[in-house]
Amino acid sequence: MKNKGKKLLIAVVFACTACTAMPFAPARDAYAMEKGSEEIMPLADVLEWKYKMENGVWYRRQFNRTTGKWVGEWERF
Repeated sequence: MKNKGKKLLIAVVFACTACTAMPFAPARDAYAMEKGSEEIMPLADVLEWKYKMENGVWYRRQFNRTTGKWVGEWERF
């Protein structure tokens, strides 16, 4: 009787260990790429600062690369 209990315990421990050690497949994004497409689709806007010098004074303004539009106004930097 003890031998069966010991084997059952070993089997349960092995099964638990095997399940936790298995790598999980990554979940698919809500915006899954089309089949065969190698393009990356950003989910957030990509913003970058643009700089200019006018009359010896530096100015900066954000540009949204995702939409191709300016964000805000020129500000003194």
